[in-house]
Amino acid sequence: MEKQDYEKYQVCLKSSYMSKEGIVKPCLDLSDTNGKLYLAPKDDILKDHPELSHKSLMEMQIDHLAKKVNNQFDKILTEGLKRKGFEFERNAELVHFIKTRCRSEDYQKEGIKIFLVDDVPFMKWDYKNQEIKQEGNVFTATNGAYQYL
Repeated sequence: MEKQDYEKYQVCLKSSYMSKEGIVKPCLDLSDTNGKLYLAPKDDILKDHPELSHKSLMEMQIDHLAKKVNNQFDKILTEGLKRKGFEFERNAELVHFIKTRCRSEDYQKEGIKIFLVDDVPFMKWDYKNQEIKQEGNVFTATNGAYQYL
């Protein structure tokens, strides 16, 4: 979708919207592995309808990007634990393990964070080069560099 196309749409909270004529119509469905985004044409929607999001499309894109970055970090952290011999069947087990046996040391001056399990380092995160770039309506993010120890 081109930049000018994004400006023609409103974010919806559901998969359908109420048109100006009072007809329920399907929203445009933009899906990927991190979820769905529903859009309705601005010139056809019933204004102030409760199914419309109060967030702009740009805000929704930023939220979506943040979710993708967080999911990527979770996968990297889980892989670091796996390399040290810790694997988990359910996410709840992983969360409990991290809360009870893991910690981190943040070296802000150097822009580095060390992750430890039972006081043994297993991953280093060099976060000083984090950035989010925008080109038109496209956002890209880099979350620094990771090293398994």
